[in-house]
Amino acid sequence: MAENEKKPPVIREEQLIAPATPERVLEAMKRFQDFKARVLDKDDYVVIKTREGPKQYVRKSGWLKYALACNISLQKLEERSEVVQEGERGKTVYSFTYRAIAPNGRYTDAVGSASSDEREFTHVDHDPRALAQTRAMNRAISNLIAGGEVSAEEVAEEEAVPPEGTLIQSSLKDLAEWVEVDDQQDATHIKIKSNMPDAQFNDLRLRAALLGFEYIPASRGGPEFRREKRSK
Repeated sequence: MAENEKKPPVIREEQLIAPATPERVLEAMKRFQDFKARVLDKDDYVVIKTREGPKQYVRKSGWLKYALACNISLQKLEERSEVVQEGERGKTVYSFTYRAIAPNGRYTDAVGSASSDEREFTHVDHDPRALAQTRAMNRAISNLIAGGEVSAEEVAEEEAVPPEGTLIQSSLKDLAEWVEVDDQQDATHIKIKSNMPDAQFNDLRLRAALLGFEYIPASRGGPEFRREKRSK
């Protein structure tokens, strides 16, 4: 072939983008659930009454722990406020847009808003704005790593109740066949009444860990899960 003669173009097949195997996806999800159980403590959660019963949500402190552990950066994209007149009373609606950025460059954007009249704020000039910012940050982190899980600040905070006694029992009502909650003065116990199938036991162990309970085996007086109460 002459030096000045052009070489024919090389035609390459397009590479297919194949999804991860189900085994890898399940392993990653399992590792993330284990990460949540180990990194967050009970102060990072709040149990809130809903129409479906008590549910547990992660607070702002928990979402910031996620961001720190996963090396996620947060970038504020937009902040705005609007005064809305409704009859004789007006309200201010605050909105933030935040971007959560992973180390590999992947990112998600999220908007969080709060209105000055949605609850009784102690500092009406500051608290609604701070709540809107928190919601946007939590939502951006959640969309990036937690599949859009709802944060505590997105739910009515005035309905929050401590996760003790009958509230824990209600949250475990689907496991009532195998467990019993004993709320004593010094500690709360989740006692296993009968032989639990492995699937239900693993589910209980994860829920108990998220609530700050320690597993006590039969050799130490169990089997049960126990959480000591803080002295007031």
